[in-house]
Amino acid sequence: RGYWSSAGGAPAPRPPRPRTRRGSTGRGTRRTTNTPGANGRFRPPRATGCGARRRTTTTRLDGCALFGYPVKDPWRYGVAELDADRRLTALAEKPREPRSNIAVTGLYMYDHTVVHLAQDLIPSDRGELEITDINKAYLEQGRAHLAELGRGFVWLDMGTHDSLLEAGQYVQMLEQRQGIRIGCVEEVAYLKGYITAEQCHRLGRERAGTDYGDYLVNLAEEGGALSRTVGAGHFPRTA
Repeated sequence: RGYWSSAGGAPAPRPPRPRTRRGSTGRGTRRTTNTPGANGRFRPPRATGCGARRRTTTTRLDGCALFGYPVKDPWRYGVAELDADRRLTALAEKPREPRSNIAVTGLYMYDHTVVHLAQDLIPSDRGELEITDINKAYLEQGRAHLAELGRGFVWLDMGTHDSLLEAGQYVQMLEQRQGIRIGCVEEVAYLKGYITAEQCHRLGRERAGTDYGDYLVNLAEEGGALSRTVGAGHFPRTA
């Protein structure tokens, strides 16, 4: 459960890239992203932030990639244990005596073999299929890796009513102070070239009289100038 962000500039819009079908059939290695639980994620507005970290990780992905974030109270979370070279050695769920302060944020990336590993899962003592068991299976194979999110990133827990409210207020503050919308899927689609300016404008007009609709209309009308200010990178900024 969490929210993470980083800040910066923005790339220019790009046309959509061909997509591969994901699943357990076909050729080649397919990659899957899993975001279980009450996770909220803010895509950074520049390629050197979370998006760049994700794309770099995806490019060299062999097995499973986890994303870790330093916290002051690691006993509240799943914790990644690291060796002296910062390599992932173990995963511990809410340990009483954590061996590191790196919390596992709940963003996981897998290669295509996750389909077969998932088929072999058995329910835990809670009667549930655990995503942690998938990660541990990769770790036993020596194919689980950790990407650390350090300074410049923000990850907030959203597992309680209070922390959910705090995360919402954080998003609200960013939107109001910077004049942007976080998680605007129409903006992402437009800046990536999935929809045209005319289509974005029409979607805004359909929400006439709302701040959200006005934002889409202004986005379509201002075009390139706004893309340099806001940016959407390569995937939606929230999930």
